[in-house]
Amino acid sequence: MHAARQSETASGQSGRAYGTQTISVTGAGGPFELSVVLAGAKLFVMGDEAALQNVLNLKPAVAKQEAGKWVLLAPTAGTVYQALGAGLTVLSATAAFDMVGSLQLLPERTVAGHRVLGIRGKRAALGLSLVQTLFVRASGRPLPVQLVTSVDGIDEHLDFANWGRRAHVVAPRHFAKWQKAWAG
Repeated sequence: MHAARQSETASGQSGRAYGTQTISVTGAGGPFELSVVLAGAKLFVMGDEAALQNVLNLKPAVAKQEAGKWVLLAPTAGTVYQALGAGLTVLSATAAFDMVGSLQLLPERTVAGHRVLGIRGKRAALGLSLVQTLFVRASGRPLPVQLVTSVDGIDEHLDFANWGRRAHVVAPRHFAKWQKAWAG
């Protein structure tokens, strides 16, 4: 019997103090989708019922009530705020490049409409198997196109595009404020 694989795809925009991300999860623990907006220190989250339960750890009744609505997370939300805010700025998104261990150059291929070269790194850490594959443009400026990270059967895809263009991020006008009592 094989455990179900989980796949996570993230897409969004990053700037100096702002960013957006949509996270889609399929397989074990999914399917669900979560949208995140960082505007300065304000972090807004909107997801379906499953996302609010699995990611924000909301009680089932609260997740059902708040599904499809924006929720403002305060920095006092602790690790949830930190985890969701990670990767939304340019600095934190590029911190995901952790190419250590044995490296392998992969043949040229097409990813997201770009001809790319892949660099794959493998290592074990804390008893987990980590494989990262970074795809960079094969010609022109060697900008990252996609980072695929696999940790013990859970895959995460992080796509990069629109380099050099200013991201357009607008904070939601209508939202509920996260409350500690909502946590399950």
